[in-house]
Amino acid sequence: MAEDKLKDILRKYQRKYISEIGKGIKKYDIAGTGALLTSFKVGQPRVQMFGGTYVMKIEALEYWEYINYGRRPSKKGSKPGKLKPKIEEWLRLPNIQQKLTSGGRGKYEGGSDDEWDKEKIESVAQLITSKIHARGYEARPFVSEARKTLDDIMFKDVADAALEQASIKLDEIITFINSN
Repeated sequence: MAEDKLKDILRKYQRKYISEIGKGIKKYDIAGTGALLTSFKVGQPRVQMFGGTYVMKIEALEYWEYINYGRRPSKKGSKPGKLKPKIEEWLRLPNIQQKLTSGGRGKYEGGSDDEWDKEKIESVAQLITSKIHARGYEARPFVSEARKTLDDIMFKDVADAALEQASIKLDEIITFINSN
């Protein structure tokens, strides 16, 4: 049935989007903890007949947008937000601490393997937060690039399947009218 075909196409593109997003995360070296990559989830497509909405939903951790679109520097006198507490939470993760110290890789090497106590986490978080507030955060468009790659062909495939679904429904209506 055409409705099943439409759902199959949406499912196919859900997998393709997740794959392309994963490629972008690797391309931009975004995977600090790996949580962002594993947070991308695809919801079940919802397809209705005539007049319905065809839905493909992809969800992820809330900060993906800041990474994808970047962030402007803060305005002078801005109220403290949730950035520093989020950075502190991120810094409590052992693999992030390792990347920021001598056990890290590439650009992060050279730090100390000293214990990350509360004061060290707060201090490092303050430095990172201050830099982000002062300079902003450059966009790494891993989701935008996935969309640029897939949107047009997905829309065409979905439109073709929807047209087929409408054609079948119209044929059913004509058959019903002719039989009565």
